Amino acid sequence: MRTSIGLEDQWQKYPAFCDLISEESNSKKIQSAANLVGKVIASELTERQRQCVSLYFYGGLTMPEIALELGINKSSVSRAIGRAKTRIERSMKYAMQMNVENY
Repeated sequence: MRTSIGLEDQWQKYPAFCDLISEESNSKKIQSAANLVGKVIASELTERQRQCVSLYFYGGLTMPEIALELGINKSSVSRAIGRAKTRIERSMKYAMQMNVENY
């Protein structure tokens, strides 16, 4: 079963983040949040984490398929994605607390 990067949890943990992405009229804020996530992925994740996240969330591959593609164990893929999600959430939380729009 495919999981998300944790946006469902953000609805309860970080109301300011929820307000940012829930209003349809705030397309500029939504774009800003999407850009921030992209910058976090590019700057805060390791190369392996970026590969796994990209293949899993954007490429639509399963963890076993990613493991085959990268020549690593499925458990390594799972750990890389889990750690990436944690880093993304932590960075987004920090950005929201600091009210940063341009990371």
